[in-house]
Amino acid sequence: MIIKDIGHHTCSSKGGEKFVIREAPFLSEHGFLGKGYYFWQNNLEFAKIWGHRHYNGKYYVLEFELNVYYDELLDLVGNRTQMMQFKNLIYSIKQKLAEKFKNTPEKKVAIDEWGIGEIIEYLKRKNIFEYKIIKAVDYRVSYRHLGKESFLRNKKNFIFLNPRIFYCFIEKNNLYFSNKKLIYTSDG
Repeated sequence: MIIKDIGHHTCSSKGGEKFVIREAPFLSEHGFLGKGYYFWQNNLEFAKIWGHRHYNGKYYVLEFELNVYYDELLDLVGNRTQMMQFKNLIYSIKQKLAEKFKNTPEKKVAIDEWGIGEIIEYLKRKNIFEYKIIKAVDYRVSYRHLGKESFLRNKKNFIFLNPRIFYCFIEKNNLYFSNKKLIYTSDG
């Protein structure tokens, strides 16, 4: 099954419009989900916020019409089964590595503090990461930007109607899109 989606890719404006349009998307070496090509899921607002914060206000946002192959996707947003399997995998890996390196100099980097990106990179190095695309959500931002709304008056339960959902494509050759265009240039 193919999921059609819009992806917004934020990048530096270095090289100018023609270069960026021709070469984008650009690899992120240290992304939240490891090395890959990142896109905000149909969210120009967060693409601009990212550009402002990470490119000193000198950035472009390109819009891609993405073709996401569901069987290649680790969906950490909407597939509860995959989320639980991945959670259990992370726990298992951290336990095994902590035991393996318990009394060695490698323990300097506390394995139990590894982030998801480090775990994914470890799995890729071991050739046991089967997915080509990852979809995730980041909740570290003000509630105002996330569109926090209460379910019921006078209750603390709420929903985010504008979550920071993003895709990471592991390899550029696994990135399928039908169109890309420059949709925003900063004045930085």
